[in-house]
Amino acid sequence: EADEEPAEPGTSTAQIEPIKQVDDDSYSGYLTDIYCWDLRIALDGADMLLQPERHTVHCLRDIPECIDSGYGVLGLKESGTEYELKYRFDEAGNKAVLNYVGTTDKRNNVIVTVRGKFKGNTVKVTSLEEYVAPGSQEDVGVRGEAVLFVHLSLMCLAFGALFPWGVALARGGKKLGGDNPWLMAHRALQVSGWVVQLA
Repeated sequence: EADEEPAEPGTSTAQIEPIKQVDDDSYSGYLTDIYCWDLRIALDGADMLLQPERHTVHCLRDIPECIDSGYGVLGLKESGTEYELKYRFDEAGNKAVLNYVGTTDKRNNVIVTVRGKFKGNTVKVTSLEEYVAPGSQEDVGVRGEAVLFVHLSLMCLAFGALFPWGVALARGGKKLGGDNPWLMAHRALQVSGWVVQLA
């Protein structure tokens, strides 16, 4: 008989923000093993219909019956009071879950975002990651890092390649004299560098 694992602070059903879905071939919800879902009251004591946030990583990761049954993701029913099994995972999804629960620091309240091909109540999983609420600090941080990376790449292109090549063409082309194609290439590189550095 397993002791009921206390939910992480601030995770009672009444306090949980609704899980926001994003229209990008993904679905976010509580992670469950099929064995505990079918029991309704999971091996760790969590009521899977009403309080899936209490379902523990220990149960998902360490119990052979739970591992062998496969995994899925839960979603809130339209009534807003009970959860349902929204999607079952394919074999790739089951492996992704084992990788995730093997590395997470969470004890319970396991919300994931799964991407893949959804058909009926199953999904062919291409990726599985911890849920990040759209607009949250974590989400803004991830998007901010992506923007910073693009900005850095464009600056490197402008100042590390386009401007220096334009200068090199001007120096070498002037020695040739006359109205040579080097001047047009020089202008094109300088203008390209100027446009890229503005981005």
